[in-house]
Amino acid sequence: MRLSSTPLTSALPLLVALALLSPGCGDDGSATDGPTSESNADTGSTPDSGSTSDTGSTSDTDTDTDTDTDTDADALRCEAPPGLGSPQTIAEVLELMNALPGPVTVPCLVQSLDRPLALTATTSAASAQPAGSENSPRIFIFSGPLVLSIVPSGIGRDFMEFGEPRGNSESLKGELIMPVDKPIPAGLPFEHLRFSSQTTLCGLCHLDEHLAVDQDHPNAFISRAFRPVDDSLVGVDELRERHVNCDAEFDPMRCEILSAVFDHGPVIDQSFPEGLKTIFEP
Repeated sequence: MRLSSTPLTSALPLLVALALLSPGCGDDGSATDGPTSESNADTGSTPDSGSTSDTGSTSDTDTDTDTDTDTDADALRCEAPPGLGSPQTIAEVLELMNALPGPVTVPCLVQSLDRPLALTATTSAASAQPAGSENSPRIFIFSGPLVLSIVPSGIGRDFMEFGEPRGNSESLKGELIMPVDKPIPAGLPFEHLRFSSQTTLCGLCHLDEHLAVDQDHPNAFISRAFRPVDDSLVGVDELRERHVNCDAEFDPMRCEILSAVFDHGPVIDQSFPEGLKTIFEP
């Protein structure tokens, strides 16, 4: 099934407003280009491997040691099992997430991805997953051809969005409300995307929406992929400054997500393919 498209420029304010009223898909693109520039490797912190026992009673010592050990074990388990850290499809992301400690959070998933982590970011609010602020841009993570997007703060903070490329200009859209309990079924990224009998939430902005016949879900649709507008882009070095200056006491969730990005190995810049259109182009 293919839905007819309309010129986006005249309808954009209404479409974005409608999309922002509900969780849904924002601009994304299939990534076929390689990294454009590399930053220096980060040397982030590593979770402590052990805990310090108290010198009180035997029962107190055992309790404290068990609690600390469990906390450290949870942090260490935010590591991908061999072969799962570079998911190429939405199904492979779910396989990775089902191998992580649950409920799975945005920071845990990001931390588990293989390094170097290739990304770009945007301060644009023209999306159903808008940037939270200038200091909290929307972050696109490239895992091979797959694009994952997150926002450290704002109304899109609780969503992990996916764009799985189909050809050079389209992608299969999906998203999860985070944190998510395990086991995560294959259809969950599409479960709440339906907007009407004719379109999904993603189709409010992404043109030429049509059913993904290779997916066993009625809400799994393919549509045009977008790239962010150039003047909204935030590079790795700029984003790293936001991480370094993040106040964990004032904004713990934002800092935790930025830490998951930068404190577990090298991070590099990657651009969207230049051939992709922006949300403002017909």
